[in-house]
This record gives sequence, structure tokens and C-alpha cells, in this order.
Amino acid sequence: DIGVTGVQTCALPIFTVKVDLLPPAPGRLAVVDANGSPIEPPVLPSRAVALKLSAATDTFGIDSAVAQVSTDSGATWTGSTAFIGSEPRTATITSAPTGTFMVRALVTDNAGLTAATNPVTVVVDIDAPTVTTVTTTASGSKKAGDIVAITVTFSEPVTSTGTSQLQLETGSTDRTAADR
Repeated sequence: DIGVTGVQTCALPIFTVKVDLLPPAPGRLAVVDANGSPIEPPVLPSRAVALKLSAATDTFGIDSAVAQVSTDSGATWTGSTAFIGSEPRTATITSAPTGTFMVRALVTDNAGLTAATNPVTVVVDIDAPTVTTVTTTASGSKKAGDIVAITVTFSEPVTSTGTSQLQLETGSTDRTAADR
């Protein structure tokens, strides 16, 4: 025989449950220079690609963000270079592929939901341009002050800063010509 007398009460804790069904807003991705300024278009002379991720947000917080690379126009993505810091987050891909590829940020919120930024196309060109042809229509002897048109073609587009110079074979003493 077990007898129960009286009334007993028990206070139960109240729980608030938040359900996150929306992925994070992935923000904007940019390839940046050493000062953090965007590079447009992102054509780089080394395999180190510096990135800045801005405005990645989620109601319940961002857990992580990683940089990923695609060399097949976005069909597959590889890599997990972590972004560090808070707003804006930064990352550097230290061994990027050479040639043209795409990079994106994959952002994960605290609920484990993910979203990717729009991809950015990057070109890593570590090969110096080479001269492929040198042509001129001039022939015969020239005197001081004569203008000789010379066309130099390179293996890829080049940008000249300052005055371009070309060493000319002029007999026993070579001379340097400058563009105008």
C-alpha cells in the first residue's frame, strides 16, 4: 500500500527555441592588393591571392567562411582557406593555380547552413612576356634625327610605365632608342 497525500507541484523550466531555416547572406568577395583595396580586373603576377569578404550576415551569427577555387568554370569547387577576423574578413590563397580560375567564399552560419558568394574570375600570370617579333619598314642608312618606326610584338599584352627603351644593334656601338 502506497498512500499519496497532499498535492505536490513541480516548476518546469521554460525554453525558447529558435529555428534557423535561412542560409546566411554570403556578402561580397573581392581580390585585394596589400592595402586591402580591390583589384579590377584581378590579374596577378604571383600565386598568392589576397581576398576580402564584406557584409556576410546571418540573424544567428556567422560560424565560418572559407575560400574555394574552381578551375572548371564552377563545375567543382575545392579548397578550404579560412577567412579570419571580423567584418571584413580576410584570407590569402597561397598556392593558387596559374592561368584563369574562379574563387568564391562559402559562408556557414551557426546553424550549419551555407551560402556562397558570387564567384570572382582571377588570372594568375607568373610568366614574363617575351618579344615575339620586331619589325620596321626602314632600310638603308639613317642620319641623326631621322625617325625610324619600329614595331615590337610581345607574347601577351604589356603595360609600359614611363618611357619605353629599345636597344638597337648599330654596328660596333649599340644605341638605345626611346619611344615618343
